[in-house]
Amino acid sequence: MSCLNKKIKSYILREMSPQEREAFEKKVQNDVTLAHELELQKKEFEFMKLLREEDVHNKAKDLRNNS
Repeated sequence: MSCLNKKIKSYILREMSPQEREAFEKKVQNDVTLAHELELQKKEFEFMKLLREEDVHNKAKDLRNNS
């Protein structure tokens, strides 16, 4: 994973300190490419979250049906 991707991931997962978040947000405001990449990765994280939720739902449904 590239350094940029690690920073984006840390930002999305709220692992950055307030100072790091502020500095990162300033970079995003001044860099169209970074802003675009951030939006793409946010969408990817949301999609993965939905897939996990669906998987959990399906497994719970299977457990109920097999009981």
